[in-house]
Amino acid sequence: MSQPPPREDQAPPEEPTETEDLGEPEDLGEAEAAPPLETQRVRPGFEEFIRAGLALIFVVMLCATGAWAFIEIHSKDWDHVKALLDTLIPAETALLGSAVGFYFGTKK
Repeated sequence: MSQPPPREDQAPPEEPTETEDLGEPEDLGEAEAAPPLETQRVRPGFEEFIRAGLALIFVVMLCATGAWAFIEIHSKDWDHVKALLDTLIPAETALLGSAVGFYFGTKK
């Protein structure tokens, strides 16, 4: 393919250069294995408790938002409440879905 001629304000394209032959790679011998990482195990059941607690918090948050919406139904400023619900409900359902997916995805 031919390249278009360079404009006056552009430098001409560089010609390709030959690559330098570096030869064969040196034998580095056996790579030393990294020492195993020490993991700290938490109490049995603690992780399950945290997962269930997070899921419960998200469910309560979603229920509280629904209850608040029902209380505010008779408000004169329903457009403001609707705008808040349009913002809160998708975010809360995404959090709840992530928590449930994480909980059941890591269950053994």
